[in-house]
Amino acid sequence: MVKNLFKTSILTTLLFGALTQGLKAQTIIPLYENTVPNHKSQDSLWEAPHLVGYFPEEGKPHLGKAIIICPGGGYQYLAAQHEGHDVAKLLADNGIHAFVLMY
Repeated sequence: MVKNLFKTSILTTLLFGALTQGLKAQTIIPLYENTVPNHKSQDSLWEAPHLVGYFPEEGKPHLGKAIIICPGGGYQYLAAQHEGHDVAKLLADNGIHAFVLMY
């Protein structure tokens, strides 16, 4: 069930990215509608798994490609800035939709 939910979330996200390709700003996309299964805290969106989408600017070429970036961190932290957001911005500037998985 979780596998199907994850597949559905990813497909929805990619479709969302294709429909909103004119956006430049980052877009936060929750992976769960209500509560996250087996998650200790539901207080903040930043604590729950979600995607942050980066899209090419309006008027710039779109290559019709997308990528999901899963930054590392070695179980202590998430290296989201330099392994995720910075790379996603670079990809968006080059016409590729990029999504950073915050987990």
